[in-house]
Amino acid sequence: MDLIAIDYIFYPDQTQIKSIYNNTLNCYYADIVLSENDIRIFGTKKQIEETKKQYIEKTGLMLDEVFDFQEEPLNSYYYDKDRNNSIRKKLDQYKKLYKENNNKPLIIRI
Repeated sequence: MDLIAIDYIFYPDQTQIKSIYNNTLNCYYADIVLSENDIRIFGTKKQIEETKKQYIEKTGLMLDEVFDFQEEPLNSYYYDKDRNNSIRKKLDQYKKLYKENNNKPLIIRI
């Protein structure tokens, strides 16, 4: 049973209007901000695929990008020791939560 984490980035599904105060002009103005739904699913490969399908069906979002959340190999161009340590700590936390959750997949907002 190999546990992995995969990041899913969806196209923005809605816009939000954000009110911002401008100190220079001493007034409020509204700006449109896109809301994005980015999630990380942790579990086995089969669990992740099933959870992703269910999430897409329930939310109606369209998938944009997919990334593996894993440590970079030593000879990789993107290798960074500090980043790998933080990723390892996160994965250990996810494993602990996964076991506490009776081996059910985790959906984590990122």
